[in-house]
Amino acid sequence: MNKVDVVTALVIVESPAKAKTIEKYLGDGYIVDSSVGHIRDLVSPKDVPEDKKERFGKLGIDVYNGFEPFYAVSPNSKKQVAQLKKALKKVDELYRWRCICRKGSKPCYETCY
Repeated sequence: MNKVDVVTALVIVESPAKAKTIEKYLGDGYIVDSSVGHIRDLVSPKDVPEDKKERFGKLGIDVYNGFEPFYAVSPNSKKQVAQLKKALKKVDELYRWRCICRKGSKPCYETCY
C-alpha cells in the first residue's frame, strides 16, 4: 500500500491559503481543507423555523434564556460544509487548526457544530 493511500486525519483551517501552507508541513496521512472563513451566522428573524419563532423570532436570539443564539449555516457556505463532511467520512481523526487571533477562533468553533 502506498503511503499516500493511508489518510487518517482531516485538518480544518480558516483560509484556503493557510490550508496549502499547512499541508506542506504535515505531508502524507492528512487532508487539509478550509472552512473559507465563517460558516455559520445568526438567523434573520424572518428565517427562523416556525417551531422556534416564539423563542428566537424577534432577534434570532432568545433574550429570556441566557441570550441563546440561533445559528444556521450561511447559504454561501453550504457547498464548503458539504465538502468538509465528505472529507470527514474518509478519516479517523479531526483536527481544527485555529489562528491565535480572535478572528480565527470563531471559524474554528463553528466547525464543531
